[in-house]
Amino acid sequence: MSIFPTAYFFHAGNTESLFLALTIASFYFARDSRWLLAGIFGMLAFATRITGIFLFPSLFIEYLSQKEFKKENLKMDFFYLSLIPIGFIVYLVINYITFENAFAFLDAQKEYWHKTLSSPWRGLLGAWDHVWWEGSGPCQKSNGR
Repeated sequence: MSIFPTAYFFHAGNTESLFLALTIASFYFARDSRWLLAGIFGMLAFATRITGIFLFPSLFIEYLSQKEFKKENLKMDFFYLSLIPIGFIVYLVINYITFENAFAFLDAQKEYWHKTLSSPWRGLLGAWDHVWWEGSGPCQKSNGR
């Protein structure tokens, strides 16, 4: 991972490296059955990147796997995983305090990067259309030149 060309992003001052470190820590403590620490690191990871939303179901499956998917093996330490969504809630509160808009990040994405929320298939269909668009992509027609 350290010599891959995109590893540059882990050295730059972005949240990718922090998110990766917190996610790895969260899974490490989950594997060690230290669910409070797994929940805390998952919460911090979710506060750094929106993709942290996938930590909750992933760690939930890890928890169930360790408990052999049996109801009688479940304990109260399961509730430590509920800390994970709190990371995003804290992020929204910080946005509200700072910008008086909890979803100010959506406005910034729209204004500076021209990104908006849309259905997942819209992006996939747009990419598919671009592949078959005349004048670009692998299916570019040659004009005899």
